[in-house]
Amino acid sequence: MSYRICRMEYKSSDNVNTIVSKIYIPNGKIKGVIQIVHGMCEYIDRYDEFMSFLACNGYVTCGNNHLGHGESCRCEKDLGYFGSEHGYLNLVRDARKLNLIMRKDYPNLPYYIFGHSMGSFVVRLLLSRHSEDFTGAVICGTGGPHPFVKTAVQLSHAACRQRGYYYRPRNIYTLAFGNFNFRIKNPKTKHDWLSRDTEIVTRFVNDPYCNFTFTSAGFRDLFSLHGLANQRSSIEAIRKNLPVLLVSGGMDPVGNYGKGVKRVQKMMLDAGIQDVQLHLYSGARHEILNETNRVVVFADILHWIENGKI
Repeated sequence: MSYRICRMEYKSSDNVNTIVSKIYIPNGKIKGVIQIVHGMCEYIDRYDEFMSFLACNGYVTCGNNHLGHGESCRCEKDLGYFGSEHGYLNLVRDARKLNLIMRKDYPNLPYYIFGHSMGSFVVRLLLSRHSEDFTGAVICGTGGPHPFVKTAVQLSHAACRQRGYYYRPRNIYTLAFGNFNFRIKNPKTKHDWLSRDTEIVTRFVNDPYCNFTFTSAGFRDLFSLHGLANQRSSIEAIRKNLPVLLVSGGMDPVGNYGKGVKRVQKMMLDAGIQDVQLHLYSGARHEILNETNRVVVFADILHWIENGKI
């Protein structure tokens, strides 16, 4: 099925910036709506192949660039910055704004949401507030509770106080991500943990909208998202009959090589969420939508959306 791509802008929840989003609209019969929430240090254009696939299969597919990312960023200084206080809430609220816009345009269709990595934590918090507005959720490349998160928030907060909100603390980046290549033999870049597809990694390294270090305020928001999404109260607030699919690479360090994702599944099931499926892709790294087996991943996600299982 053919499709068209529309660009849309709306005011961010910070009341300062403009959020840029893209919508892929099938030219034939529309089956539903799927909202994409992207991860850290990337932007919605990196999901073009996946969004095109979904649109070709009859789904209106939309996604916005977060504050401090892609075309939603006013200048290089703002990369990785969401606000001076509680900026993570702007990410959640901006995703909600897109949800409401799309719901208004397509009021009677099934509505799914997909969140990757940092976007998975945004989605999990969004679901804790508005899960009644979604038919199902795909949580990709997420992580479970981690003892380092509380310390990371404190370190980031200290960097904000001592060096300012826009300071880029490479020591915090190293503490958080410095060992992510640990299980990869002879890595060629510090980003090899993202994918086995070397072309994808090379493009990431050479892309100024990807290869940058978060601000101290941005790191504080990232770790706050992680901690809040894994709080028991956040998980218990999700409606119990929401279908959830957890997908991750078996070699994804963000999900502790599957262990953290399994813990998230258990926490959701323990909270009474009835349908929480988990699928780990053996050998795949963090960005399973950009992996060497991404065609299989695409098909599996579509099959779950249409059939309730992989």
